[in-house]
Parts: sequence; structure tokens; C-alpha cells
Amino acid sequence: MRDETKELYPDNWPEISEACIGRAKRICKDCGRSDRTSSIVLTTHHKDYDPSNNVEKNLVCLCQGCHSRRQSRDLAQARILRKIAAPGRKGQLCFPGMKPRIPKRLVRVIEGKALATFPGKPGHARRGTER
Repeated sequence: MRDETKELYPDNWPEISEACIGRAKRICKDCGRSDRTSSIVLTTHHKDYDPSNNVEKNLVCLCQGCHSRRQSRDLAQARILRKIAAPGRKGQLCFPGMKPRIPKRLVRVIEGKALATFPGKPGHARRGTER
């Protein structure tokens, strides 16, 4: 949790996060590693990037590496989709089938409401993730 978003999390966030990690049996959902067998740190990821939405379906247990990779991938994909969707927002005509299907997890990112950003400079992406 970053200092600038700390106030957006509930006071009992450590308990919520630990419960999520416990439900996952202390195993990262993406890579399958456990903090019991390797020196990884498990975190809790919000699928919709909203720290106030702490329902069980919205939380997933990830190691720090997978958490960073997932956020980087989602934010890079959101930047691409934002460029594709931009003509429609500006009132330009779109033919049937041209409107992109935007995954629900990225809607908040595209609308600029996401609180999770790639660590470092705003708008910065890793090489090879955006053209």
C-alpha cells in the first residue's frame, strides 16, 4: 500500500488482506509459489483497482512480483484501449463492431479513476508493453 492511497483503505485492511491470503492457502494465484516454501511476500490485489471494494470476489492473493506484473499489464492494456476508444468519446462515427470490448477490470483505469499506477513516473510504462 502506497502512502498516498493509505487513507482510501479501511482501518481493518490488514485483517482483510490476511483473510484473503489465508483463503488462498498462502499461495500466489498467478505463479503458484507459497511464502512458506520460498522467500516471497504475498499481497492482496483489488481486481477492479478500487481499495474501498473489499468483497471476497474482488480480492486475489498474489506475490509482489506477480502483483506488479499484473498491474503493469493491465495499465498498458488500458492505455491501448483508451487510444482505441478515444474517437468514440470525441463524437466520431463508429461502425458496428468497431467499439472495443473493454474488460470490466480496466474500466476504472480507462476512465482515469484507477488508484494503482505503475511505480515511477506517471504514464511511464516498461519497454515493450506499449507502442
